Amino acid sequence: MSSLFLANELLDLIVGHLDADSPADRRALLSCALVNNALRMMTRPQVFRRVKISYEPSTKQTVFTDSKFATGAEFLDIITNNPLIAGLVKELVIEVVLLGVSGSIDICSDNEMFSLYRITHQLAKLQKFSIASSSDIFLWEDTEKTTQLFLYEIASRVRSLDVSIFKDFPLSAFLNAKKLRTLRVQNLDWNIVGSRHYTNPKVELESLDIGYGWRFLDMGMKKCQI
Repeated sequence: MSSLFLANELLDLIVGHLDADSPADRRALLSCALVNNALRMMTRPQVFRRVKISYEPSTKQTVFTDSKFATGAEFLDIITNNPLIAGLVKELVIEVVLLGVSGSIDICSDNEMFSLYRITHQLAKLQKFSIASSSDIFLWEDTEKTTQLFLYEIASRVRSLDVSIFKDFPLSAFLNAKKLRTLRVQNLDWNIVGSRHYTNPKVELESLDIGYGWRFLDMGMKKCQI
């Protein structure tokens, strides 16, 4: 082997010591991915382990749209053309961008072809899902039904969920959330609408945070039930 090349085992060791959650290390990973095919294959699991997608309001004041500056449609194209990448994603972060926006904003979409809905269907190994905004809170009761059902389905799939962007997130969303271990909410709506036979979901959590932004109350429990 030429002295100009490093053994794959050594490259793998170097890549393994980079933290994809660190901005500096992530830049290094992306640089490595562009060097050659071997490094690209080594860094791919870390690069795509945690994916952040951003959405911002369209002219109709609706956040969940594939507007000009949203990145959801772009990532959907990536995993559609490279299905193996979808299997690498374990954490999905949705960032709601509201800079310079005034007036009433809806965080919903009744379009079943909306990129976020289609993306999550392909993420078979998704474990963490969070949706956050630095400047606003949304009422669950004002959220469109399609978006509500989407978040119910996400809650049933993941181990970690952050929906603190919503006020009065319903307890009923956790009826089938048997995998859930970490939850962050602003507050919970305990009112059950409908069936007399409804029973509270039994979800055993390792971590529960209640609040919004800096106002979170860490329950400090190793295990608790809702």
